[in-house]
Amino acid sequence: MNNFFAVFGIISGVFVSVWATLKYVVLGTYKIDNDTSKRLVDLIEAEANFKWILTGEHVTEPRYPDVYDALVQLKGASFYISRGERLLTAGWKGKEELTHIVFPRWHRKRILDIIKRKGLDAPSIPVMALTPHGTDRLGELSTDPNAVPVVDLKVCGDIEKDVKKVVTGEKSKTSLLLYGAPGNGKTQFIKYLARKYSLPIYVVYLNPDYSNLDIATMFASIPRRSLVLMEDFDSYFNGRECTMKNDKVKFTFDAFINALDGVHNDYKQVIFAMTANDIKKVDSSLTTRPSRFKFVCEFGPPSDEVRKTILGDDNLVKVTKGMSLDAVFNYQTLSLPRHRRTKPRGSSGKATSKSNSQK
Repeated sequence: MNNFFAVFGIISGVFVSVWATLKYVVLGTYKIDNDTSKRLVDLIEAEANFKWILTGEHVTEPRYPDVYDALVQLKGASFYISRGERLLTAGWKGKEELTHIVFPRWHRKRILDIIKRKGLDAPSIPVMALTPHGTDRLGELSTDPNAVPVVDLKVCGDIEKDVKKVVTGEKSKTSLLLYGAPGNGKTQFIKYLARKYSLPIYVVYLNPDYSNLDIATMFASIPRRSLVLMEDFDSYFNGRECTMKNDKVKFTFDAFINALDGVHNDYKQVIFAMTANDIKKVDSSLTTRPSRFKFVCEFGPPSDEVRKTILGDDNLVKVTKGMSLDAVFNYQTLSLPRHRRTKPRGSSGKATSKSNSQK
């Protein structure tokens, strides 16, 4: 019996030694975020020299498999990828996506090349959802350094001058609140800025289950050189009162405006952009404080000059007076020959602005 335990002890010791050597000496492990994980799956499916899928899931595009385990050889690196979910026992959502890759340590540089540069560099601008629990890719926009906004530059020129200063690092941040009836180009103008200056967009979605700590955590994680978008803010608040259809909203308005002031983040090269349909529902603490929103700009129906740029016809300019920007582009599509149509490249119609810094 003593011999048995002696042999068992030796075998156990050898096993532990081998396991420790594999885990800490031979193999390396990286945990990667959900966005990088999706791009890695795309790259594996498109360019892997070898892949042996151990566990997979059939999904219809644009969905990605929640479960994906495979042995892969890609760009000279061999690794094991495990993409799956972890159930959460607390927080506002029930699961979290986790992805690990395991690789021989001598392939570490190749793995980093795949993750950071060679394999997963986004050829376009990512549009991400910003949450307290990380980010997730919503889509992407193409870059266009030559983009021209369909808007009176005399009105929005000051905004773009500020954005340029932020992009170059001359200023740490700027902010714009765009309001007006739907269809007059508020979001299009923001997309124009993102495309022209290659700014990743992080969209803020407020959830009733967020706490004040969640709001602080979300804003504290805003990365350098980005555009943070809060769309239709008047659908969340009427003044300081939250109007979300939920009796158990956990966060307060004060937590939100404190986050904008940068209590938990000094915001390097960040542009904040908010949109609202009804400016009367937006609390004055947002519209009159330059530290929160420097520019407050109304986007109304496009001016005669803007409609002339789009339509190129004085008679059509008269016919479309008072129409929204979307309606003018729709009218152009129906009325003009294809070769005379103006493709919307950026922004909005008639806009009037005022800078909080000048109030």
